[in-house]
Amino acid sequence: MGTSRGKPTCLPGDRILPLEEARKILEAELHMKGWSRTQIREKIKTGWGDIRWTQGVHYFCSGHGIVTLNCDAIIRGLRK
Repeated sequence: MGTSRGKPTCLPGDRILPLEEARKILEAELHMKGWSRTQIREKIKTGWGDIRWTQGVHYFCSGHGIVTLNCDAIIRGLRK
């Protein structure tokens, strides 16, 4: 996983996609359901999957909450 002094980072070429597109990719590549906006917020809050969920790396927010996910950073975090 890309790191900067042990911290997760975005890598060039990472797929940063809107929630609906990211959900389809994560469900297909990880073979697991559960990627609605509410479920993602819960995963971030509880530290699901041994990922150190980092805003600006794994997910991106606007004034309306989570808007995009970095599919590749999430997949790297789960497969490490």
